[in-house]
Amino acid sequence: MEIPYSLSVSCRNPRTVRVLLDATGTEKMGEETEQRLRESGCKVTKFHPKRLRNIGVVNERDHRKIVVLDGRTALVCGHCIVDCWLGNGQDRDHWRDIGVRLRGPAVHAVQAVFSENWVEETGELFAGDEVFPALEPAGKVLVHVAHSKPEGSAPAVKILHHAVICCAKKRLWIQNPYFLPEPEAIDAYGKAVARGVDVRVMVPSAEASDMPMVQHAAHRNFEKLLRCGVRIFENPKTLLHQKVMTVDGVWCAIGSTNFDDRAFEINDEITIGFLDASLARELEVIFERDLEDCAELQLESWSGRGVFHTLKDHFFYLFNEQL
Repeated sequence: MEIPYSLSVSCRNPRTVRVLLDATGTEKMGEETEQRLRESGCKVTKFHPKRLRNIGVVNERDHRKIVVLDGRTALVCGHCIVDCWLGNGQDRDHWRDIGVRLRGPAVHAVQAVFSENWVEETGELFAGDEVFPALEPAGKVLVHVAHSKPEGSAPAVKILHHAVICCAKKRLWIQNPYFLPEPEAIDAYGKAVARGVDVRVMVPSAEASDMPMVQHAAHRNFEKLLRCGVRIFENPKTLLHQKVMTVDGVWCAIGSTNFDDRAFEINDEITIGFLDASLARELEVIFERDLEDCAELQLESWSGRGVFHTLKDHFFYLFNEQL
C-alpha cells in the first residue's frame, strides 16, 4: 500500500502546512486521517480526484515524495507515510527505502516541482522571498533535479535514467522495486556490459513485493537481460523499495521514479542526481550490504523456471504500461 504525497511546510507557522495527496493514495489512507489533517490546520488537496472534470487525467498520478521546509530544506525519497516504512527492511512487514535531505539552491527546484502541482489543483501560486528565500550554496555537491509531468513535457526523468546506461564506463548498480525496461533500454544494458560495465540490478522477489503482478511482468524480460550479461539479484526478505542508481563510483541518483513505463510516461515523478564520489560510495556500500539478503538469478535455472511461472510473466507483461 502506498500513500504518495507532497508536503510544503512552514516551521514558523503550522497553519501554512500544505499537503498534496495523490487521490489513489487517499482512498487507502481513509477519511479519518484526512480529516485529522484538516482539523490540525493543514491545507489538504487531492491530486486528480475522481471527478468528471478529471476524466482525461485520472490515470495520471502524482507519485513524487517531497517535503519542503520553509523553502530552505527539502526531503526527496521513495517512501510513503505508512507504518511499514517505520522499520529498516528487517522483514516483509518493514520495507527498505532511502531518502535524501537537500539544502542550498536545489531546494528551490524541488519546491517549484511541488508548486506546479499545487497551483494546478488549487490556483494558489507561490511567489516572493517569503516562499522562496535567498539561498546560498550549502556544500560542494553538484545537484541536478529531473522531474516530469506527462502533459506534453519532455520526459526528463526517462532521459536521465536512460542516459546513465549509455554513459557508464565501469559499473552501473541499480536498486528499484519495479524494473521493466523497454526493449531499447535492454539493448543499451547489453551494450554497456559488452564495453566492460559491471551492470547489477537489485529488485524484490515476487513473494516480497507489494505488487507481485509487476514482478511477474518484469520477469518476462529477465532472461534477455541475463543473456546480455546483466546481473540480477532478488531480495526475498522484504520489499526493496528504494529507487537508487550509482554510476562509476562518482555519480548517483535518488528519487521516486520506478524503472517502468508508468513512471516514465504517465506519473509525475522526481529524481535527484548527485555528482559526488563520497555519496556514490555510500550508496554502493548500502547496495553491497543488501546483497547479503539477496539471491542472484542464474541464466540456466531461470530459463527452466516452469511453464506456469512463464505464462504468468507473459500475461502480466501485456499490461506493463499501466502497472
